Amino acid sequence: MPTPPPSPDNEPSANAGRKWWQRGGDWQSPWDLDPDSPFVAHPNRPRPTPPPPDPGPPPPPPTPVPIPVPIAKPAPPPEPAAVPAPAKPPPPPLPDPAPVPRVARRPVDPQPVARQRPEASPSPPAPAEVRVRRERTPGPSWVSASLIGLAVLSFVFVAWLYVHDEPAGDDEDLVKTGPVDQVLSVPSIGRMEQLLGALKPAESAALAIGPPWVWDTPTLSRFLTANDHSMDNLKDLLEDEDWHGRHSAWFHDDLGSHPNWTIVPLLKQAEAAYLLRRGEEEAAFAAAIDLAEMAARLQELESWPSFYLRSLDVHTRCVQLMAHLLSRTKLSGPALGASQEMFAACLFSGKQLKEQLLPAFYLYEKKLLLGDKSGAPLDTMPKGVQYARPGRLFFKNNETLDLFATTFRILRTEVGQVLTGLGNRVDLRGSARSVASAGYYQPNGAGEAYYLQHIDPYLDIPAQYLMARTRHLLVLQLFAIRRFIAEQKRLPLTLKELSPKYLPDLPTDPFSGDLFQYDIARGLLYSFGSNFANDGGRPSTVPLADDQEPTVEIGLPSAAPVRQ
Repeated sequence: MPTPPPSPDNEPSANAGRKWWQRGGDWQSPWDLDPDSPFVAHPNRPRPTPPPPDPGPPPPPPTPVPIPVPIAKPAPPPEPAAVPAPAKPPPPPLPDPAPVPRVARRPVDPQPVARQRPEASPSPPAPAEVRVRRERTPGPSWVSASLIGLAVLSFVFVAWLYVHDEPAGDDEDLVKTGPVDQVLSVPSIGRMEQLLGALKPAESAALAIGPPWVWDTPTLSRFLTANDHSMDNLKDLLEDEDWHGRHSAWFHDDLGSHPNWTIVPLLKQAEAAYLLRRGEEEAAFAAAIDLAEMAARLQELESWPSFYLRSLDVHTRCVQLMAHLLSRTKLSGPALGASQEMFAACLFSGKQLKEQLLPAFYLYEKKLLLGDKSGAPLDTMPKGVQYARPGRLFFKNNETLDLFATTFRILRTEVGQVLTGLGNRVDLRGSARSVASAGYYQPNGAGEAYYLQHIDPYLDIPAQYLMARTRHLLVLQLFAIRRFIAEQKRLPLTLKELSPKYLPDLPTDPFSGDLFQYDIARGLLYSFGSNFANDGGRPSTVPLADDQEPTVEIGLPSAAPVRQ
């Protein structure tokens, strides 16, 4: 399209003040810009300096913005021809307009539209600039760092408590020292094995009746005939002068746990009852003395704790048989005196229990925990096996062994104390539980549970010893009373008449600390027993069967004093 020639700047335009259709010259589009418009570049007009960009407010957190659909960009209008500007001062510079958003091209209206100056038309508002503001992540403060460090130290300390084991404590007062028997062979071990293997049980119907002295004679005969070979083995075993209880051969097998041990005292009771019916009273007393000697011999075997339990059972059957024989005896005073002397030699000793047995039991538990580290000879390990338990979580060998040492010291103190018997059994168990918390999730929880399980049988030792000693002393006084009757032909008015001829010293009741109770009118001799009360005595078919009131009968239907 031809453009009109520019007019000089010093001449006024001839078409000034006219409408666009009244102007002469070539036709000009109404969309052409005015030469004086700021949107038309002019060589003499200074270019405005753009203002510095406004940083704007801090951007909000990033939000998902939908992607705008691209809009078709309109074609820029044709650049108009240079028109001479009128001679007037240039208008002040205007700021650059904000970018106009792109709009779709609209169809051109065919009707003429009056041209408006750009400065008169309001410009659309600029869209707000969207900026994404990143939140500043604060670093760890000294408080959080201190808490983290404290938590790490606490974890390390707790882990150390669960893993660390204290060094072994001093237990020289509990470990018995002394030479080990060095003989080449121990014949008594083989004889004991033959005896236990050859024993035959009694008839169940006979056992239901009661003790062997209430069985009928045919039943006694069948039982003794079935165990004829065992009777010979038992005789050979008791004839051995020394069983060599400290020899290492006893540690190979736990013979004390053999189930046939219950038949041994029953066999001797049946033998004594059969001999008594045949009129062989001295032989019957000899059979009862064999049981007392067997009980004493078993206490010399320190290799296994089970031997001590067997000795208590054999001793109980012995004193029951002896009390039964004494209540019906017709032997003379000297004959009874000989049996009394042998029976007194088998009295349980508290010194032996404190100095020999309890240290042996502690050493046995130490071997189970530490194995060869226990300091004991390797050939004295239980069954020849080193039972060293590996240290693991919740089980500490040294701390567990310290629990055993503490309890065995308590037991050693309690043995033989007056008024310490079955009534204090709960106290001993309470003290054992106070030593160990027994919480499984404690640092030594499994070790404490192991300790409570293994220590439980030992807690009855003081009460068992006191009851065995009480029964033995009752039978010894019954021996003295029967000797007094055989020689004096009357009953003693008090127990003091028995000393010193028939008893060197009058024993005291372990459960009362005073003399035993002697009821001359009823013919009873009894102890306060485990209930620590005087109930007047409790005679029974089986003598000394009641722990709360151990009682023996003198055996005379009328216990009135004989008049001289």
